[in-house]
Amino acid sequence: MDRHERDADRDRDDGFTDFMSECAHRLHRVAYLLTGDAGQAEELTQAALVRTYTAWRRIRRDDAYAYARRVLVNQHNDWWRGRLRRERLVPDVPERSTGDDRATTGKVRTLESGGGAQPGSPPASRFGQLAQLDDRAGGIVDYGLFHGDAARITVDAGGRVVGAHLAHWSRDRSFTVFWVRRTGTLLSPTPAPEGAGGTQPRFTAYNEAGEVLGTSDGQESRRSDGGVNAEDRERVGDVIRTGTPVADGRELVLWFVGDDQQAILKAGARDRAGTIAELKLLGNYHRPPFDIGFYHGLQTIDGPGGKQIVLCTYVGPAARVVAGSPAAGVTHGFGRWSAHPELFIVWVAGVPPESAYQTTATAYDVQGTMVAASNFR
Repeated sequence: MDRHERDADRDRDDGFTDFMSECAHRLHRVAYLLTGDAGQAEELTQAALVRTYTAWRRIRRDDAYAYARRVLVNQHNDWWRGRLRRERLVPDVPERSTGDDRATTGKVRTLESGGGAQPGSPPASRFGQLAQLDDRAGGIVDYGLFHGDAARITVDAGGRVVGAHLAHWSRDRSFTVFWVRRTGTLLSPTPAPEGAGGTQPRFTAYNEAGEVLGTSDGQESRRSDGGVNAEDRERVGDVIRTGTPVADGRELVLWFVGDDQQAILKAGARDRAGTIAELKLLGNYHRPPFDIGFYHGLQTIDGPGGKQIVLCTYVGPAARVVAGSPAAGVTHGFGRWSAHPELFIVWVAGVPPESAYQTTATAYDVQGTMVAASNFR
């Protein structure tokens, strides 16, 4: 690695550390409200932070929190996919309350920004979740969470010991996120045949005096880049054209990429020549989709005139799904995923930013009878 590459890595690490100091507690609050469990929230937060770190060069600084929160929500959905709850069918859409941080499991709900129970005290010094991913530059990123005020953490992989970067939560130094970039052989994607892939790394945490606080003995590190890798897969199904303009006048289009296990929904802008530029990721979906409900909450994309396009997804038998807003002059539409026609992508355009999270959605059968509704609480 030459001097310019080292300087670039140092600048990235400094910028990311500043971001962590500013935003880690906000992400942890969202994670705790999602899980209701302090330990799970800590592990979910550090997973989102490390995924954000690996993408840091392509994230705009002012978009970093939104990117990290989206990663956190999608990671939570992946972890808890088997426990998604069935959408409750309701005769009327109830009144919604407001909140700042919104995320979902199977049934969409609002996460209030204040009040409620707070995470308890951290447990005794120990390693939390350990994970690994391919940095797509010929290297490996090992990362994890240590519960304890560690001054130094090392990773021993194949007899080579490397020091990790540390970042302490600004509100409580006993929460330590660590990560290290190195070379070597990647672990196989899980699940994998016994003995396949690289050697399990061993992590050791030390205090200021150099005394061992804990090791990862008895714990396994797992590959966590399945969702990242899926982004590079082939398109699944047809591109959905909405006929709705984004801020610069190009048409909003939607499509999925993935494999036979999962797919990622992407939003892009299509110009008159048919060229599509990606705008953002909207969610990660199991294939085939299962259960019935509105998933992944509400997503927004900038539209013309300072207005927004609000999107949501619905899975289930329906003839049409309609999104609505209390704002005047909005337009709406929906499209089916051709690979799985029971998955609907629904949008409402021309929504003032202050009304975006007052969006509701309703699914109807062929007789026009409502079969499901959500106000995304």
